[in-house]
Amino acid sequence: MSRRTLALVATAALTLALGAAPAEAAHRASPQSTIQLPDGFQPEGIAIGKAPYAYFGSRADGDIYRADLRTGQGRVISQGPGTPSL
Repeated sequence: MSRRTLALVATAALTLALGAAPAEAAHRASPQSTIQLPDGFQPEGIAIGKAPYAYFGSRADGDIYRADLRTGQGRVISQGPGTPSL
């Protein structure tokens, strides 16, 4: 194989690899930088659980909120009153 043919094949392979990377990345969810918690929720005792979830305890009333770190969506999974987590 000549150097010119080898260079063309390498360039084509690199172009295909680089062109595919953005399409693949677009299908992945990016982590959220901000997670909206319920009104009045006072987070304390934050823990990262089995991917992709984070758990927040409320020092106001002991609620526990679980959020998906990819989407930012979540819900209270344990309703107070209870022992506030600190």
